[in-house]
Amino acid sequence: MKTNNSHVPLLVFITLVIFGCNKHQPQNPPVDCVDIPPQPGFGTGYQLLGDDTSDYAAAYNPLNSNEIIYIKSISHLHTIKLYKANLNTGDSVLIGDGSNFSSPPELSTTNWIVFCDGNFQICKYMSDGSSFTKLTNSGQNFNPDWSPDGNKIVFKQGSLLYTMHNDGSSMKLLDSSVKGANYPAWSPDGSKIAYSAVLNSSPYIGYMDTITKQKIVLSGLSQGETVSAISWFPMSDMIIWATSSGLYTMNINTMQ
Repeated sequence: MKTNNSHVPLLVFITLVIFGCNKHQPQNPPVDCVDIPPQPGFGTGYQLLGDDTSDYAAAYNPLNSNEIIYIKSISHLHTIKLYKANLNTGDSVLIGDGSNFSSPPELSTTNWIVFCDGNFQICKYMSDGSSFTKLTNSGQNFNPDWSPDGNKIVFKQGSLLYTMHNDGSSMKLLDSSVKGANYPAWSPDGSKIAYSAVLNSSPYIGYMDTITKQKIVLSGLSQGETVSAISWFPMSDMIIWATSSGLYTMNINTMQ
């Protein structure tokens, strides 16, 4: 269901609180333009953060809705850095270098940040920039997303989705029939994984039940319509996704 006017305050907040998703910014890493605060009580306003249009790929801290991480491109220094910001004070702290990111960073409930490096391998380090760990060593990997408990990661490799433990072990194919998949997103209760995929040459938004392995198609997409992000509302069955034609929401129970 495409968002209507009743969702405008929410969408303004989502879009602007994370630095506006600079559409003129080179898509490296690809910009995740939708991220939802980890607790309810949002959607009544917005705030503009950052001093220019060089900040992008922001993600909330799932343990603290007043904290985000984001990438800053510092053009005059020809550098790209990863920062952590407090939304109340506006203070930012440098975490580390972000020049080798090929996918937006994501924070876990255990204070690990996961991302894909310049060689498309999944890596992680702590939210203070310490304990760098490389989790994969083969294939081209994209868009890792943490499970709610921080114990697993779902990600795209090639055109398929895989999961693995947070130490890189026990890598498993999610389902071979989910082809052309991308932007996996774990539900707040950990029971479902949403994604974009292709079925019989037709793109769609769907999800899989991680326990029963049942797959549900939520919404078809137009030919040529590209997805840039998928996210879940906190503690709910509502999904929001961004495509080249706009922002959409749907409740997976009512399909509306």
